[in-house]
Amino acid sequence: MVFVEKDQVLFRDMPNPTQTKEALEDLFGANYNDDLIAKVQSCIERFLAKGRAIHISDLQDIVQDAMEMVDITRSDILKVVSFKVTTGQDKIAEAEVTVELNGQLYYASNKGVGPVDAIIQALCKACPSEIQYQLTDYKVQIRGQGADAVVYVEMKLIKGSQNSVGKAVSPDIIQASVEAFIDAYNIAHPV
Repeated sequence: MVFVEKDQVLFRDMPNPTQTKEALEDLFGANYNDDLIAKVQSCIERFLAKGRAIHISDLQDIVQDAMEMVDITRSDILKVVSFKVTTGQDKIAEAEVTVELNGQLYYASNKGVGPVDAIIQALCKACPSEIQYQLTDYKVQIRGQGADAVVYVEMKLIKGSQNSVGKAVSPDIIQASVEAFIDAYNIAHPV
């Protein structure tokens, strides 16, 4: 057994797949397949794009998230191209989103009680004929300490009798919420 400091920084810059695989072998004694490594790489890239260095505890969360998603075959027909949220003290939050659905770009904006409400409403509004889900459960778990702690978001969407649960991790609660929504939508539309 190897003892490590969970807050030790592993990556400040994007590692290549071999470096990621070696870190996983060294830290967790595991040899993961290329599909999982690709998912881990994608998540690491999103964390680094937010300005968050990857710590050992982050890598654990990233691997757990990737393992839960890797076996699901899905179409990824809905993708977020960009989003922007603005809010302020005693102000109504506003969100703008551009999504790609089946190769077509859609844009929408919406207001909400807070930034997450505004972005989810904007996502639903972006292509109303396609996204007609009701958000029935929203869970946030803070994994770590500090204002830049990693968050885990789990979101349950229902459309008629169809349930779908999306999950995501990010150092940004709004981005994790967007990714969980997209995950839930795409899981509901398997290939």
